[in-house]
Amino acid sequence: MKNLLYLSAIFLLVCLIGCKQENPISATNNISYNSLQKSITGIPDPLAVPFSGSFQLSGDFSNSPTTSILELFGDGSVNTLGKCRIFSYTKITSTTQTGSIEITNNRGEKISGTLSGTVQTGTGGILFFSGKYKFINGTGSFSGTTGNGNFSGNFNKNESIGKVILDGVIYLPEVKRI
Repeated sequence: MKNLLYLSAIFLLVCLIGCKQENPISATNNISYNSLQKSITGIPDPLAVPFSGSFQLSGDFSNSPTTSILELFGDGSVNTLGKCRIFSYTKITSTTQTGSIEITNNRGEKISGTLSGTVQTGTGGILFFSGKYKFINGTGSFSGTTGNGNFSGNFNKNESIGKVILDGVIYLPEVKRI
């Protein structure tokens, strides 16, 4: 019995010494937790979701000598959210625009952020705009949501109608596990 105990102890000691392995998630081998998680599950953390939508717009355009204001609102759909509404408020100085954007789903939950880009005036009172947006937060199930992407569209100042297309990604907040 004593010999069996010694043999077991020696076997355990050999296994512990011979099987020692460095931590696979360490600063020396440049493997991050997120890249390891993605390689195991196929899903990065935080979860990046493609975000693309198209909206028919109505709006108001007011012009002054130095700054113009463009308020746009409309209905459309986003690939991951379904039917939504959009609201945008931008200040236009020369050919530059800056402002805010808000997307609301059919449950009233919102994703909001900022936008910046360029505006060109075409014939017949049509504005052509494009640029980048950045989502900074949300409400309801979108609380903590961020994202970014590009937008492009047009607005007819004479008829107060237009269209905008958004294409980018949103980052959902970390899922709370029970």
